[in-house]
Amino acid sequence: MRETLSSGLVLNLGSKDARWGAHVVNVDIVAPLRGGVDILADISALPFADASVDGVICTYVLEHVADARACIDEIARVLKPGGWVYVAIPFLFPTHPDPLDRWRWTLDGLRHALSAFEERSAGCSGGPFSAYVSIVPTLLASVFSNFYLFNAIRFALGWALWPLKFLDYFASGSTNEHMAAANFYFLGRKK
Repeated sequence: MRETLSSGLVLNLGSKDARWGAHVVNVDIVAPLRGGVDILADISALPFADASVDGVICTYVLEHVADARACIDEIARVLKPGGWVYVAIPFLFPTHPDPLDRWRWTLDGLRHALSAFEERSAGCSGGPFSAYVSIVPTLLASVFSNFYLFNAIRFALGWALWPLKFLDYFASGSTNEHMAAANFYFLGRKK
């Protein structure tokens, strides 16, 4: 993916303080305390001209927005013809408010939502064992209302189960990996 988004003007939507390169502009609705956001903007109304951007990165953001369709349409609006888009979203993954957690898509749902783009690659970015490792600690901790106990159990079990994620390597060749995946990605170009 890096080679497709390695030049030109690339937007990292919902970036927080993550840096992908000197040519990548970080866009977020809030500025993190550590800085790192170049432009404060709502991704459903980007301050860029039509067809002015070479690439868009949007990782683990669309599940938090109020109107995912508006955000996807805005990505299509600012991308140049032939511009690249990379989207990653959770599927079987615990709720993680930031400030809200609103949406989940299947792989087919993600492909449909991004059907304005020519798919180059799509699939699991976290397989079924990653889903298991993220869900089981939350499942077992959810019986506790105490904030500290809930998070302590999630933390301890998460670390104890973490090595199971390596079993995703064996599931990655399966045609059924997407049935219980933790996360999906889509890499495409504007038609």
